[in-house]
Amino acid sequence: MLSVLTLARGTLLPTMHLDVSDPACDLDYVPGVARAGLELDAVMSYSFAFGGNNAVLVAQRSQA
Repeated sequence: MLSVLTLARGTLLPTMHLDVSDPACDLDYVPGVARAGLELDAVMSYSFAFGGNNAVLVAQRSQA
């Protein structure tokens, strides 16, 4: 649900528990404050559970 709201509102929430990012790791983190006003085309959400139960949800913005 949160992924779909992210897609609808165009706002990326901050990366949880990120105080200091590693300069050797070249990823686009969202530290501290949400990033708003983005034109997102799609989002992906991973869910991992005990016993090997995994699920992936991919949502794409409607082109209509």
